[in-house]
Amino acid sequence: MIARKSLSRFKVNVPNVAFVVLSLLFLWRISVVLTPDSYYTTFSSDSAFPMLISNQDRPITLFDSYSYSRDRWGSFPFLLARLVHKWTGYYWSVRAMHLYRTFWFFGGLLIMSSLAVRARLLVLVSALIAVCIPNFTRIIMFDLSELYAWQIPGLFLSWYCMRQLFAPDLGESGDRPVMVKRVLWSFALFEVSFITTWTSLASGPLLLFLLLVETFRAILTGSGKPTSTWPRARYMLAAVLVMLGILAEKLLRIGYHRYCLKRYGNVNRTQIVLDFGHLSQNLRGQLDTFLSFSWWPIIILPLLLVITLTITFIYLWRREGVSMLRNVTATSTEDVFVLVIGMSGIAVINFGMTVLIQHVRLNLYENRFLTLSFSLGVISGLLTLFLVFRHFVERTPAKRYAVTAFTVAVLFFLVVKFPARRINPDYQTDNEAALALAEKMPGAILMGGYWGTYILAPLQGTRAMVPLPIEGQEVRMPWTPAMLAEAKQVVVEYRFSNLAKGGGAPVVLKQYNATLRLVNPNWYANERYSFALYENEDK
Repeated sequence: MIARKSLSRFKVNVPNVAFVVLSLLFLWRISVVLTPDSYYTTFSSDSAFPMLISNQDRPITLFDSYSYSRDRWGSFPFLLARLVHKWTGYYWSVRAMHLYRTFWFFGGLLIMSSLAVRARLLVLVSALIAVCIPNFTRIIMFDLSELYAWQIPGLFLSWYCMRQLFAPDLGESGDRPVMVKRVLWSFALFEVSFITTWTSLASGPLLLFLLLVETFRAILTGSGKPTSTWPRARYMLAAVLVMLGILAEKLLRIGYHRYCLKRYGNVNRTQIVLDFGHLSQNLRGQLDTFLSFSWWPIIILPLLLVITLTITFIYLWRREGVSMLRNVTATSTEDVFVLVIGMSGIAVINFGMTVLIQHVRLNLYENRFLTLSFSLGVISGLLTLFLVFRHFVERTPAKRYAVTAFTVAVLFFLVVKFPARRINPDYQTDNEAALALAEKMPGAILMGGYWGTYILAPLQGTRAMVPLPIEGQEVRMPWTPAMLAEAKQVVVEYRFSNLAKGGGAPVVLKQYNATLRLVNPNWYANERYSFALYENEDK
């Protein structure tokens, strides 16, 4: 008897143990393989700002609420890191920021899997395939200059809060513990909606769509006539909370623009304009981008499934096929299927937004704008394959092993295709230059092109120099030009930044009302950069 109970407990706990072990295994593999110095992603000046924001010793102001001079990307994760830096003195290196981002993103995947508990390992493995195997999603998702790894956890945590707020155990009863739970989940939904929209303005429409999905799910799975006002009121409450979260971000953005204009003379606004005059051109451009993604057929599968199920539902409803209609309703409210609807819906909405927004056309239809469509589309496509597979084995003895068999198959694919560690030589070149410069003149002003200054500072650790692009190029840290007037000596990169005249460093440079005179044209050089030492004649 004891042996049977032990065996029974073992069988029950095997899925949980497997989930924890595989989660830790792939968390470790991502943290050591898909690093900023790897061949599989990129590290550029844009990638530097998570570290530059997190390591600032300046007081936190409204300017810090968005990625420096870019209001389309909120700084919430980096402000948390900044507080750690302020309270402990910890310096956020590129490696540390990669680990921070990896844990943040992986937490989002765990929340995603909790929305389909019975198939959570399958959901997790499908998500890892979508973000780690295709070249494009791997490059973008693990590039520190992109926001998607920070945005996705917020989307799914918001979804999870909606589900908890609509949970049956918060339904009919009105006792104190239930009321406390209602208040806590309501507050959590508002806060997470605000932070998610703050992280990316594009999150607003996606959150409203997820609310619509979860509302229909709750209505379809509800039983009987409600005996209190809560089951009906919670849907309106959730909508109000999400809208308040979106509104709170709007107010923060207005404050940010006013502060930037008053303090730095520039509102730093990314123009989000509907591009009605170029919709057909935008659609063709984005379709070309979509079809260039080799995994696009998988993304189409959930759309075909949803269309098929919708047609079936309408047909049965008109024919009054009650029993069949109940079966279709049960299928459409199952956790895995709801995940498919939610993620494929986000993929479609994100695609639609890239067609509508002028900013995408002005950036030449870069494929990074379709990252959510590609990554979540592939996840929903893999889950759709599982649903089709399970349907075919529904009336066979293999039915009870459908989830396990499919999970093992996709896990095998993930293990076989997961990349091995490869170092990017370009990163090594940049790191070599950064460390050499910091050794020679720590904390000095470093000037050059946009792409040759900001990239070096976070690689220099606690001896980081102050990056300042040459006049006429974008300055993302607007307090740095004033620092040039106080500097006695300045390091200037002249080859990569195209400052060289006839192959040599300029003898005199006029920059930000300061006159810089050449002291040493061969101060430091490697195969990419050439640095010269200048003196500030005004000091």
